[in-house]
Amino acid sequence: MSMVIGLFEQETKVLKAIRQLREAGADNDGIRVAVKNRESAPLLADDGNVRLEALDELREVRGNDRVEDDDAWVLASAPLGFPVGNMTASGPTGVVLVAGYGSEDEFGSEEALYNIGVPDEAAKRCAQAINLGHYVLLAETDIEGNVASLLNEAGANVIH
Repeated sequence: MSMVIGLFEQETKVLKAIRQLREAGADNDGIRVAVKNRESAPLLADDGNVRLEALDELREVRGNDRVEDDDAWVLASAPLGFPVGNMTASGPTGVVLVAGYGSEDEFGSEEALYNIGVPDEAAKRCAQAINLGHYVLLAETDIEGNVASLLNEAGANVIH
């Protein structure tokens, strides 16, 4: 069973593609939709039969494993007025941000997609689409017929 990936700009077209896949005999377990966050996909989130992969949630879970990276968010606690690097701890708690990622989306989307089974060569393109607010339908099914054709018919840009 191979994965066919469809990039969609409209949520209603994703729902159409899911309906067509189901009518063709695809199992619900083989259909997932990756989105930036649940708020960006209210129709999909409300449909109890759609497996939604919200990248903000996936990054949050995986982000806890990344604190050791050189460019990870690091919080330091220091007495007020105490220098930390080239900054001084200030504020009521004395907690300062020492370093941070250039972009949370850049850090996590591609890796999160890879971790849920999106092939390496497609993960970057899918991450870019999601970060632009698009929807990524991941279809792993052995239905007869051409899954890519069904997704194209529903309005997807298909990645092979």
